[in-house]
Amino acid sequence: MSATYRDALRAALLYLVLCVAWLQFSGSLLNRLFDSSADLLRWQLINGYAWVAFSAGLIFISRARLFRFCAAGHR
Repeated sequence: MSATYRDALRAALLYLVLCVAWLQFSGSLLNRLFDSSADLLRWQLINGYAWVAFSAGLIFISRARLFRFCAAGHR
């Protein structure tokens, strides 16, 4: 396996671990904070949207850095 694939696999596994940890932590926190199932459901949905927006931002930043690095290497 090449170093490129190893790095990509490492990044994907790190993202998987972060996702699982975030969802477990935030889920247990929300369960402790809200007794009403309607409120809990609404905040879980907000939590999901916030995580999607945050991870999309991380992906954008990492891709921008990668493209900047690749462009600098061609000069």
